[in-house]
Amino acid sequence: MNFEYLGGNFHCGRPWSPYGIPYALPDCSSIEGPAGATAPMQNFLNFGNPVSPHDTRGYPQLTAWGHSNLTYEGNYYRWVQRVWMAGERLMVMPVNENRALCLLQANRRTSCDEMDTARLELDDIHKLQDYVDAQAGGPGKGFFQIVTDPFQARRVINEGKLAVVLEMEVSEPFGCTGTESNSSCDQTQIDQQLQDLYDRGVRSSLLLNKFDNPLTGVRFDGGPVGALINAGNKVSSGRSGVPRPAPAPSTTIRSTAASLPASSPRSSIRLACRRGRSRPTRRRLTATRGA
Repeated sequence: MNFEYLGGNFHCGRPWSPYGIPYALPDCSSIEGPAGATAPMQNFLNFGNPVSPHDTRGYPQLTAWGHSNLTYEGNYYRWVQRVWMAGERLMVMPVNENRALCLLQANRRTSCDEMDTARLELDDIHKLQDYVDAQAGGPGKGFFQIVTDPFQARRVINEGKLAVVLEMEVSEPFGCTGTESNSSCDQTQIDQQLQDLYDRGVRSSLLLNKFDNPLTGVRFDGGPVGALINAGNKVSSGRSGVPRPAPAPSTTIRSTAASLPASSPRSSIRLACRRGRSRPTRRRLTATRGA
């Protein structure tokens, strides 16, 4: 659902449109200008140069559309369907946003708040499921089915459909910015937003994307992209010009929902991460179902 991120006008194309593929995969000059003349960041990411004239036409030409193009849609739903027809039965589908990079975009139509975008993208995934169902004859009949527990996933797979697990991957999860010693969030805030994600069907989360936050830290990319990410990381964490403190070799941070409504489908939910010096560690949102 990256057509929603970085302000909503950074990424060209979307996985589906009720008007068909010409509208889902359009000519990108509408947001990049003729031959990409007004898209320096997209040009840099895709071609290594802010000034890189290219063919912006969409379907059916798709000249510049390919696996190496980071800003043109690469997951039109029919392409996902082909993978399912070839035997794929389980897919983890993340939602993304990055506030610091979003704020660099002058042409925006959505909020740069990472959790706002994550919620918007989660709603979009449900709309995509509804669209696929409509093409197949009604609710639950499409190949693309969101699942929220292993038993539901097994049932969907046994029906020959694609089980879709929802995941969030943002740099400021739950609105948490800053560092461990200067955090903008507390346990109550994390618990409330974690419950909201759970209610929206999310069952997996990476606690970071490209930037540090109070819950965990990152290992930077190399080259010029790494330099850009490093600069953005300082902006995101509010540490511009401040040397990064050396983290302890291993620190575990936990947030546990101490009390949940009686109607909650789970008895407890735990969010955990381990901070290391060398690389980010992936953890899952785990839920223990009530009796």
